Amino acid sequence: MYDDMTKDELVRDLERSRGKLGTCTLHNPTLCHCIYDVIQAGVIVHDDNASVLFSNTKALEILDTDSTIRGKGLDGPEWNFFDESGARIEPRDYPVNRAISERKPVEGVVVKYLRRQSDDQRWLRMNAIPLIVDERLEQVVVSFVDITAEITATLKLKESEERLRGTLAAYRESEECFRAIFENAVAGIVILLRGGQIVNANATMENMLGYSVDELKSLNLWDISFPDDYEIDRELLLDIIEGRRQYYQIEKRYVCQNGALIWGMLTASAVRDESGAPRFIVNMIEDISASKFAEEQLHYLNTHDSMTGLRNRAWFDEEFNRLFYGMLFPVSIITIDLDGLKRVNDSQGHEAGDSLIIGAATILREAFREQDMAARVGGDEFGVLLPATDEAATMAIVERIRECQTRFNETRDGIRVNFSIGTATAHSSGKFPAIWKEADERMYAEKALHKRLRET
Repeated sequence: MYDDMTKDELVRDLERSRGKLGTCTLHNPTLCHCIYDVIQAGVIVHDDNASVLFSNTKALEILDTDSTIRGKGLDGPEWNFFDESGARIEPRDYPVNRAISERKPVEGVVVKYLRRQSDDQRWLRMNAIPLIVDERLEQVVVSFVDITAEITATLKLKESEERLRGTLAAYRESEECFRAIFENAVAGIVILLRGGQIVNANATMENMLGYSVDELKSLNLWDISFPDDYEIDRELLLDIIEGRRQYYQIEKRYVCQNGALIWGMLTASAVRDESGAPRFIVNMIEDISASKFAEEQLHYLNTHDSMTGLRNRAWFDEEFNRLFYGMLFPVSIITIDLDGLKRVNDSQGHEAGDSLIIGAATILREAFREQDMAARVGGDEFGVLLPATDEAATMAIVERIRECQTRFNETRDGIRVNFSIGTATAHSSGKFPAIWKEADERMYAEKALHKRLRET
């Protein structure tokens, strides 16, 4: 039936087939391909034994394999993964197996992969996110992007930097040689005075930011830097000027002439005179905007519920654990159950049920401050973490939820959104582990009361 459907129809059908946690079910490969193939990253879903349940087209392309991997693990002798030092990675240390054994996300792992068919190597950045339902590991979603170009460019950047340092050391004797490297480097290069004044830039930098070299020479380093990145860059630059470090490397944002932002991998070093005092600061900048965008997109997908746009259970569990070790007590939790979802699904269909869930999320977004930690933690369950919030403040927030719920229901016909709500507060880490259960018990007590009131 799916072969004749459009992509939009497949997406709607996928939304109707969602599981308990609001994540897409994997019983329909066509639907999964439709969604995951939109993502420019490899995605492989494993079961709790690390066997492959699903892989998108991009994953097969990057790994140079085919759909025969389904139902198998990636631990056979034909799979060759190496760490950044070149040492072979044992199957037990694969990100998916670590996520299974540690029962927590494994993120940002860089591996080198020797492709099976073409016998060439690829560098990958991998994340493995375990999906845990009722304390049982259901699946692990492994996502990865091919960063071979980024690694290769970084190596070239280091080579260029080494060549440039050698050239600058003999600047008086070989100015023309330096200029050839400067003008043809694959990285953007900016030469600065100690105060940040730009005294020269290469053509790559012109193309990167949209300024001409003459325009750049009239600017300061901070004129082309995003304000939020000033402080760390200033501190590291001062370390170089005062001789506490030879160079530094950071990711930072730059402001283009048209106001757009790009992400750059900055490597900064100093050219010193015979006394060791810095004459110039050399900034070498690689444009990493594409890879940063892909990482941010994958992070959003891994931490948000795709139906409601709220944060998801995996994110909520991680934040709950992080608050346990924090210093933001008292910490409160609100657990919220959407009343009547099963009744609506059974009587009016899952499309109506989905509309009820989306309505609930709309209410919660209106009720909570941006810094509050609201998430969809189950099919009809939502949770909110409130650091530095006591009982009185929490009850005021509950009242705000009720007010938003009333306003929402007054503006729509048909099915009304009703919540059962429970709260609990911990004033110290010793009390913290029990507050989720305590809030759930209060929520279920209110839910039972609502049921009795409906029956009378």
